[in-house]
Formats: sequence, structure tokens, C-alpha cells
Amino acid sequence: MQISSQLLLLIVDDEPSIRNGLAQALPFSEMNIKVAGLAGSGNEALDMIRLQTPDIVLTDIKMPNGNGLDLIKSAKKLGLHSRFIIMSGYDDFQFAKTALQYGVEDYLLKPIKKEELIQALLKVRDKAEAERRSVRLLQSKESFLRNLMHRSYDRSQPLPEFLLEYSNRLPLCILVCDGDFYPQELKKELASLIPDSTGIVFECDEHRLAVLLSLQVFSQTVPLALKEFCQNVVTRVSALFHTPVYIGIGNSVSNISLLRHSYRSALEYLSYSMYKTELQVFDSALLETGDSCPVTINNSYSDRLLEAILNYQPEHIDEITRSFLDWILYIPMPPPSFVRGMCTHLMVDIQKNLSSYKILRNEFLVNTPHKAIAQCLFLSDISQWMISALRHYATVLHVHVIDDNAPVIEAAASYIRKNITSRLTLEEVASQVHLSKNYFAALFKDYMGINFRDYVLEKKIDYAKKLLKETDITVSNLSSLLGYEEYRSFNRAFKKSTGKSPSDYHRLYNPSFASDSKRDE
Repeated sequence: MQISSQLLLLIVDDEPSIRNGLAQALPFSEMNIKVAGLAGSGNEALDMIRLQTPDIVLTDIKMPNGNGLDLIKSAKKLGLHSRFIIMSGYDDFQFAKTALQYGVEDYLLKPIKKEELIQALLKVRDKAEAERRSVRLLQSKESFLRNLMHRSYDRSQPLPEFLLEYSNRLPLCILVCDGDFYPQELKKELASLIPDSTGIVFECDEHRLAVLLSLQVFSQTVPLALKEFCQNVVTRVSALFHTPVYIGIGNSVSNISLLRHSYRSALEYLSYSMYKTELQVFDSALLETGDSCPVTINNSYSDRLLEAILNYQPEHIDEITRSFLDWILYIPMPPPSFVRGMCTHLMVDIQKNLSSYKILRNEFLVNTPHKAIAQCLFLSDISQWMISALRHYATVLHVHVIDDNAPVIEAAASYIRKNITSRLTLEEVASQVHLSKNYFAALFKDYMGINFRDYVLEKKIDYAKKLLKETDITVSNLSSLLGYEEYRSFNRAFKKSTGKSPSDYHRLYNPSFASDSKRDE
């Protein structure tokens, strides 16, 4: 929803005189409403709602190219939050019933009296403005709580009113929720599961939700009761959104100013979700282990990986990387910060040893190990990124040290020519010469002076010209032979390249054969 001084209104009707008349007939400025646009069909209106996110949509029902009910249904499905008022010339109970099911604010029958429409708009305006105030208040709360999580609280500053009540509900703790979900979708559901007036759900960053929770609601065995509560939450939410949800339970604190410490501990425990075990709720019990992690770096892995990279041995790269991960995981579930640190150290060390190769320096600047590994949610993601990056380094070096008499791009061009009747793709040809798709595309254009797609098209047209000169093949059969699903697409490509249609070219250069029929044009 737009946050501006005036509410935005979209008027939708297939009759220009009606929508233009409505836009001019009402005292919109007095109602704090601005006409943001006019649409003549449901489809046009949906595009405008996506772009302008109006607060109110005043729409007819019966229209060509998408009626009013379809518009409302589509908007709701896309998560667009405009409020709808329907205008209809049909006193049809089924229409009205369906409209109410879609959450329509009002259903007005044509002809509509001016005062009736004004009252309907004012009613929706009041609701929308109340929602705006509520959203701004919530945003203010969330902003304060986010700041409280990320920096120390200045005790000389008074607490906002909404937090004062929690001073009498100590102890408190922070729960942090993570998973493959959109925070806005989960927030409402999560709030409904929190006991009344005992918690606040807020977005602690772009990808996670947090809950400020009073522990007074639980029995004396707080840790057990809290863990059971969190387990019930993840079970219900995971089933509802069809995706795993994880919760880190922060340490309890006896002062609001210490909530930051609870938040940090929740993040630390939640980080153990990287192991993808059956656990979905994580707390301090994870740290109750006597096992210690290796404190020295085993440089043999770096040396072995460097050798595999320089000798272009992709399979050895995979094997050595997995062996390295097995080494640092010899105790069950070591601290994730340790695992990420060790993986980052290994990759930085390899980059340092390869930095003498100028061709790789830009690669290192674009994708730094610290940033890339920090963004990986699971251990499997870290493993995959490391192997992909190390293989890429090997490929880049391999391309530039390969024998000049048989360059990779010439090998790719040869493969294209030999398979010109296939539906060649960039991915397929890149894999034939052991390059990543993006790197191969850039290298191919630099070397050949033409991009991959245009080169393949050029070779297909050359082959088509040869067959049209030497055989009596029809245009439709020729287009199928060259991998085109529809011969008209081939016609257009051929004419764009040669200035002639395939049939004209056939008649010009091969008069001894019957020309294609007009249907092949």
C-alpha cells in the first residue's frame, strides 16, 4: 500500500463515459482521495494495481478482457492489498455472494446515487487510513526493536510505551525464526500462536522474524515448556507453509536493556540449523559438549587443492574438498562459526596462492569467500559453493594454458558445425568444453567476434542454403531438420539473413527442382 498523504483510487469500467464521469463528478480532494488512474478492463486494471498499488479500486463487474470478480480474485492471489468497491448493473445474488467471499468492501447497484457512492468511499477511506496508522505504529515498534537487537540500549533514554509493560513481565527472551519463507506471510500466523499480550513478533532483518517473549506465561520448568511451545510452533508453521522453519531460543534476561544478548545467543544457537538434522528448535543445550575442535590449520588440503586446480583435475577437487569438510567435522556438529571460519580460511589461502594469475584477480574481487560463505544457509550450500568456485578457478586457468593449436573455442565451433541439425544450447556446448555457461559465452564472443546465438544461427542458415541449392527439400522439412518447431520462425530468420525467403532462394539457385508450395512461405 502506498504511504502518501492522499489515498489512491483506481476507477475501472469498460465505458469511457462512466469512468471519466466518475473521475470528474466527485469531490475527491475533500475526501483526501486522489484518482491514480482509469482502466477499461480487468486485465488493464490488474497491471495498474501492480504498478501503482492503489488503496481503493472502484470497479464494474461485467467487462471484456477480465471482469471485476476475476480482477479481485487475481489481485488477492498476488497478495495485492487494495480495497475493492463493486459497481454492478446486475442485482444477482450469486455475484454479490462471490464478491463478499473475495472480501469486497461494498456492492453498489447501478444507477448509483452520488451520495451513496461518496458514503461508500468515505467508509473505505476511514478503514484504509486506520490501517495506515496501525502500520506506521507497527513499523515504529519494529524499528525500535531492531535497533535494540543490534546496538546497546541507552538507559538514559525512556522506554517507549509499548515496552514499558514488559518491564513487569520479566524474565524475557528472544526467539529467532528462520527458513525459506517470506516474513510477511509468516508474521501473522506466528503472532496468532503467541499467548495474548506475552509477545511481539517483528522482522529482525530481511530474512528472519524474531519474537520478544515474556517467560511468565510458562510453568516453573521454563526451558522444557518453552522448547515444547517452540516445537509446536515449528510443526504447525512448517506444515502450513510446506517448508521447514527453524527457531533459535535466546538465553533469558532479567532486564530489557539486555535483550540484545538474548538475541545474539538465539542467532548462535539457530546457526546450528546449517547441519540439516531432524532438529528444528535450537537452544543452549547444543553447547553442552566436552569435545573440542582442531585448533591448527592442516595446510595439506590447500596444497592438494592447488595441485588439482593447476593440473585441471575437477574430480580431485571434489574429493579433496569433501575430505577437508570431513576433517573439520570429526566431532558431531562443531560450532558453525568454526566451520565457516575454517572454510573461509582455506579459500582465502588458495586465492592468495593463485593471485599471481592476473586472469583470476577479478574473480576473487567479485566473489569473496567471507561474503559467499556467510550467505550459505546450510553446510551442503557451503560445500557446493567451494567446489563450484574451485572448479571455476581450474577452468579459467585451463582455458588460458591450453595448446594454441587446439583452443577451446575452436573445439566448441567444431562441435557446433558437426551438430548443426540439433537444437544446440549454450549450456550443452559449454559443457562439451568444460566451461561454465556464463564464462563460455563471454569467451566465445571475445574469440569469435560474434555471440553464441548469432553464430549458431549463421551456421544453420549456411547449411540451409547448401541444402536448398543441392536438394529438393521442402521448407517445412528443412526447418524441422534444423531444429525449428515452427517453419515460419525459420522463414523469418532465413529472410533476415539472406534478403530472400527460402522458397525464392530455392527457385533462384536450383531451378531444376520444383519450388515449395505457397503454404511454406
